[in-house]
Amino acid sequence: MASIPKLHTLFMAGIALYTGKVVKEIKVHADPQVKGTYGMRATYEDDSEGDFLIIGQHIDGGIGKATPEVIEEALEDVEFKSWPPTAKLVSGVVW
Repeated sequence: MASIPKLHTLFMAGIALYTGKVVKEIKVHADPQVKGTYGMRATYEDDSEGDFLIIGQHIDGGIGKATPEVIEEALEDVEFKSWPPTAKLVSGVVW
């Protein structure tokens, strides 16, 4: 079995705290335009999925120094229409 990168493990732990569900797999996509911003798609033990966004610049010390509890607080519950997520300009704001 391949090793799970440290950042993925941190995100999985934060999502588990946020949702109260066991995360069995996670896909992570770094936003190429905004450093420290990641889209995530979690697959839970029951095979359901959840999408999340985290903006790392809002975390003191950056994501690399965060705890699962800090990640839990910084998560945004979102719904991506496709994977990997893409951003588009809407009314002057990138979403």
